[in-house]
Amino acid sequence: MTGALSSVHVIGFTLVTGGALVANLNLLGVLFPGRPPIEVTRPASRGIAAGLAISALTGLLLFYGASYLTHPSRPLRSLYNIATRRYESRLEMSFGNLVRRVSSARAQVEAA
Repeated sequence: MTGALSSVHVIGFTLVTGGALVANLNLLGVLFPGRPPIEVTRPASRGIAAGLAISALTGLLLFYGASYLTHPSRPLRSLYNIATRRYESRLEMSFGNLVRRVSSARAQVEAA
């Protein structure tokens, strides 16, 4: 399991560095010199964002995965802490904030 997560984590990191490299080489005029920078930078930015999301998610899973495997009741306790807004870790606080933002955005969309 750790090997597969690490592989996906490296793929995300590769997307980030590859997108940054392509965008910067285009701005320097080395790569795709005839194309406008916006045509190259916009897709590269999407690759960077996707890679960052992948790396962040797999990094959290790698970091907290060992804790959850050694303490099987921990995920249930984390869900309880998120529901009651009594956070014991940064991960729980981040998920709690995400849940609140998504629910408030959903309420705004339904109200409109």
